Amino acid sequence: MKNPLVYFLLFLLLLVYGCSGNKSNNPNPTALAPVGTFNGHFEVIHHRSVSIDSASANITLEMQAATGYKITGDTATVHEGSYGGFIVYQANNTIYFQDHDTYLAAGAAAKVHLNGLYSYSYDGTTLQIGYHSYLDTLVLKYNLKKVN
Repeated sequence: MKNPLVYFLLFLLLLVYGCSGNKSNNPNPTALAPVGTFNGHFEVIHHRSVSIDSASANITLEMQAATGYKITGDTATVHEGSYGGFIVYQANNTIYFQDHDTYLAAGAAAKVHLNGLYSYSYDGTTLQIGYHSYLDTLVLKYNLKKVN
């Protein structure tokens, strides 16, 4: 009969080896946090039962951990100038934007506000933010480049 202690030690050695992967290949998630000033294109697409409506604008998004976020640029027709706090959830690539002031003051405004939970991707230069509503009838796309 084989010694169970030998098998246990072998199992333990394999477990430790498997869990001790090379951590140096993983990027530093803090280095890829989307903060700074970003310029680019915003697009809203609304899928209606018989047609698809879309509109776009050029915007600037400023994101700072200490002061929050702010949308400026072409905010006359499509996108509302928004500002407030944000939380980046890097584990699942989402950002929660909380626009207390302009979103609540506008009520059911015709213009889009940056408010709620959005998915994002960021490579250090390009920031892409997206939102898809229930049943994909509304799509919001932000394609932005970092300027500082």
